[in-house]
Amino acid sequence: MARDRRWLPTLSAAALAACGDNVEPVGIEPDVSVIVFTGETLWMHPSNPVAGRALIRLGTDQGWKMAVTSDPGVFTPERLAVTDAVVFAVTSGEVLDDPARAALEVFFTAGGGFVGIHSASATEMTWPFYTEKLVPVRFRTHPYPNNVLPGRLTHESEHPILADLPNPWQRTDEFYTFQERPEDLGLTLLLALDESSMGPDYTSEFRVGYHPIAFTHERSGGRTFYTALGHTPESYAEPEFLMSIESAIAWVSEPRHATRASL
Repeated sequence: MARDRRWLPTLSAAALAACGDNVEPVGIEPDVSVIVFTGETLWMHPSNPVAGRALIRLGTDQGWKMAVTSDPGVFTPERLAVTDAVVFAVTSGEVLDDPARAALEVFFTAGGGFVGIHSASATEMTWPFYTEKLVPVRFRTHPYPNNVLPGRLTHESEHPILADLPNPWQRTDEFYTFQERPEDLGLTLLLALDESSMGPDYTSEFRVGYHPIAFTHERSGGRTFYTALGHTPESYAEPEFLMSIESAIAWVSEPRHATRASL
């Protein structure tokens, strides 16, 4: 199917300046429409523009309609009416205005998909809908000053997002500890950090025993995926990590896209 050239990627200024039992894999539908939002006000991650660029490539390779921006003005009822999923890619702090919040709440309640990457759990912490219905865990801490460490991740379910990922999965990242315990919130846990794989820099301050890192749920009205992975720019060149984000976008988009396609 030929791509609609009216949907060429709209890059943020930062991204332009930087110019990244067996289950079946998630089906990849063409013409899924995705907004990748990269606003950050709390921390400025070097990986932020890299993530935006990588997700544009990832989506357009699948024939998806992709846009990446740090401008909350993109979140209008009109634009969201033709959108299947919103990705908060390495966002942080308070990044939305009241009209954007209102439009997004309607979008998610009506079945829109959400993907949160890394510091999306330290984003919009004063917006109750976000902290209760989208990312119901809040970042607490991570190792410092050696914050990026090797570790082993294990699959915690047979979810289709995990179908093509190694188990166990050895990778290097900034592994978050949360203020809440994801396993107590009724979430579908996908990946956990095996703390026995961590070295001495991962001290008792960061160890919680059972340590979920990624999860899904549908408490917002649509499908949500969150992963604490993705701190490093190098993450967005790792095939397995990009595969997890691709599968997550496809999975969260599926119900909304099917509904829109039937209209």
